[in-house]
Amino acid sequence: MDKLVCTLTRRDDFEHAAFRDYYENNHAPLALQYMPFTRYARSYLMDGGIGFDVLSEFWLEDAARVGELLGGPAGQVFAEDEARFADRAQIAAAPVDEFILARPSIQMGTVRRRKALLLRAEATRREMIRGAGFDYACSFAKPGRELVVDFITARNEPAFPADIIVWTDPSVDPPAPIGALSLWKTIEVETSETAADKLVAVAA
Repeated sequence: MDKLVCTLTRRDDFEHAAFRDYYENNHAPLALQYMPFTRYARSYLMDGGIGFDVLSEFWLEDAARVGELLGGPAGQVFAEDEARFADRAQIAAAPVDEFILARPSIQMGTVRRRKALLLRAEATRREMIRGAGFDYACSFAKPGRELVVDFITARNEPAFPADIIVWTDPSVDPPAPIGALSLWKTIEVETSETAADKLVAVAA
């Protein structure tokens, strides 16, 4: 299973609530008409001010299909719709390797609160970054609490703003990382995840 993450920033003439409403009721349904997602989640920032308004997660059997689809007519459709509510120059997407260390049962199709820790790494060797990321995440693991680590695996332009994302429960108060990692931002989000039956219908 492949996973991609992407940040989107609202247009200057959109309030956050209007941006979220357009994404949920127009853009996300449009994406489902073209993209064979196996899971699809949009995490909206509770507080603004860090350069983007939503951090989206896309799961697919083969991420290469996204590039193929965006290179065809669907790409133009998406570009035109993104321009209606987002600043396309600031869209930052990246592939990730996802590691689920702990995940309680999730009811897809609902909205849930989460915390995302956006980490930057000084080390350049992948194994060093991953070791540091796992050690940090495990330092505040709690039974029954979500703990998922995403490692960015490629850089595009604009660059994704972090090297590692750690998803956890909003009640967790993580310590400051040490060594090769620095905590760029801690964000609290509301995650809307598409119901499984809608994904099945699209994949079919």
